[in-house]
Amino acid sequence: GADVLVLQGQEAGGHRASHDPEVEPAVIDHLGLLETVGPTTSLPLVAAGGVTTPGDVRRAQDAGAAAVQVGTALLLATESGASRTYRAALRDPSLTERVTTRAFSGRVAGALRNRFVDRFAPLAPPAFPVLDQVSRPVRTAAAAAGDVHGIHVWAGSGWRACQDRPAGEIVRELAP
Repeated sequence: GADVLVLQGQEAGGHRASHDPEVEPAVIDHLGLLETVGPTTSLPLVAAGGVTTPGDVRRAQDAGAAAVQVGTALLLATESGASRTYRAALRDPSLTERVTTRAFSGRVAGALRNRFVDRFAPLAPPAFPVLDQVSRPVRTAAAAAGDVHGIHVWAGSGWRACQDRPAGEIVRELAP
């Protein structure tokens, strides 16, 4: 009874859309998912993951997407609820790599690599939501202190293209 299928590529920020937190999600981008899933269904496909520029939107539509879903593209928008520390992290030149990690919550998520990831990723069990609850006080204190290396910085692969302006302007620019 689905009306559409949302295909989340590995470039997505935040928690991966998987039902079993113990499974390692497949490493396939949204363009690969469109190529693989498109011929198997007549449902409209929505591409998600790493879509932050007009070029990303065009490539997804050219690959068969009826629409795109964005998240990271709006993290710095005027209306975003991202904290001051989160916003600073997205602009921090020392944060140069995006990874997938269980470090913060026990569930695979796309985030910027910081000292928290380096220290805890090798130790993090697939114990969502328990690990999230256990690490939350540490992350909350880090956010209050402005420590970009002690918080989760969920972000898709195109995080450097984020813009600090109204969401409506960003969306209009993304629309073909």
